[in-house]
Amino acid sequence: MPFESLSARVELHIPDFPPEWLPLTYLYDPDLPLFPVLYFHALDPELEPGQRPTFRDRVYGFIQYLNLTPNGAAVGVVLNKDLGRAENARYEPLVRELVRERLGLNQRISLSDLKGRLGGALVPANQVIEELWHQIIAPAFGNALPFGRCWDGVFGLVRFIASWNSDGGRKGELIQTHYFAAAFGERIATGNLINVDFYLLPTFEELQDSSNPLNLFPKFGELVRAAEAFGSKYCDDVEFDGLKFSAFKMVRTGVGRKLNTDSVLEMIDAERDPIRRALFENYNAFNRGPHRSIISLMMLRDLRRKGWHPAALSPSTCAKMYFELEGSYQTPKVIQLFAQQCFGAKSALPIDIWVKTFLNWPLGFELSNRSSYAALFASCDILGKLERLIWVASQGRKVHSSTCAEILWCIRYGGPDKQLRGANPLSCKICLPQIRGACPAYAAIADKQIAFNMAALTGFSIETSAGDDTTANQRFVRVSGEGIYDEYSSRDRPSGYLPYPQSHGSGPLTVTSFLAGY
Repeated sequence: MPFESLSARVELHIPDFPPEWLPLTYLYDPDLPLFPVLYFHALDPELEPGQRPTFRDRVYGFIQYLNLTPNGAAVGVVLNKDLGRAENARYEPLVRELVRERLGLNQRISLSDLKGRLGGALVPANQVIEELWHQIIAPAFGNALPFGRCWDGVFGLVRFIASWNSDGGRKGELIQTHYFAAAFGERIATGNLINVDFYLLPTFEELQDSSNPLNLFPKFGELVRAAEAFGSKYCDDVEFDGLKFSAFKMVRTGVGRKLNTDSVLEMIDAERDPIRRALFENYNAFNRGPHRSIISLMMLRDLRRKGWHPAALSPSTCAKMYFELEGSYQTPKVIQLFAQQCFGAKSALPIDIWVKTFLNWPLGFELSNRSSYAALFASCDILGKLERLIWVASQGRKVHSSTCAEILWCIRYGGPDKQLRGANPLSCKICLPQIRGACPAYAAIADKQIAFNMAALTGFSIETSAGDDTTANQRFVRVSGEGIYDEYSSRDRPSGYLPYPQSHGSGPLTVTSFLAGY
């Protein structure tokens, strides 16, 4: 018996969808017009415990369109169950719930979630978080941000593995996701003028049920068995906090010391079909990225054997992960991104260069060693929600959004060699006063001394256009010191400074005095 076709439609009224979220809602990618992104798949809510689901004991589909209305949004859903039929009435609340989750509505982030929630070493950052919310989120995003189970647990697993060191950004990641779905999912027929490429993957519950051989998903079942065979052969276990993670050991492969295309292909070719076939298609799916293909196998294996659950990661576990999994070829960033985006894990913080930079400037917290990671995760139990603010603010600054046009210069590069700009006299001078006044990174440099046209042993050194302290009407060229370099702020906003020199006495000039005088 085949899976039911996608031939039913329903339009749901979502009264609380903020119109400002429309730009954040991606239904498709222009280069993959037949591949719906907001996919869902769930089992019959009345399925008896322990009962293995059949082809028909499930509802699946995708969000086809979203139209703003005077009272929220009308959301068109394509699915396998006709919700107008009495026998399918039990699926209607579930479908509505899944649609709301994909849109990030059920666990949306409000200012009350973040206000005053930072403790420990991050207490001084509470005020700037609130000011950034008022500057960016309130006017641009309807005073809220989406959060929760925004991606299906299996579809999203693939999508976020694809994000690891991937060329092509979001587009490249979705191309990899499409390949994986086509290679390991079950193609679902369509009807009623619906024309999409829809591939059904098992539910997360089916993936985690080791007693289920996944016979309804034969290609995915082969991959799961191949992942277990691969892990048993080439991986050790790393255990902490009662959790178990696979750790790939190159030394056990016998194909050299370096993980690359040749070594991966040699490991694959050493197997027999169907394991060999599944391993090769997994490698192909992730754009033949050796590391991504290994991550996929380890995560599938660990989730299948319930080594850990993405919805149950504590702040302490999230912190330890960044060190306990070193050398394992696992990626804490991908694990926590998956947990955050697919399960609404509030403790998860996927740390990349943007997050580390933002923590340093403007939040004034340097992330460096094990103790700093422990302090960070101990400071707040909703870092997953805070990360969404960091991401929106960082992207806004990156693309020169009007909401960030006059703030957060510190998170951008300061020179052509990608030097850190950071908090410095020039970048802080052109930041909006309401942000600067609440900023821990600025407070940390406010009393630092400035030297002009000479090297400074401490504090900052600012070079001016004539290189002296007497020529009138000079402009500022660059600043260095305290671990930063910035030649761009004075070019980005040349009108943000008075000409050098101004009258400021013969004594040392602090950053605070510089901002007041220039």
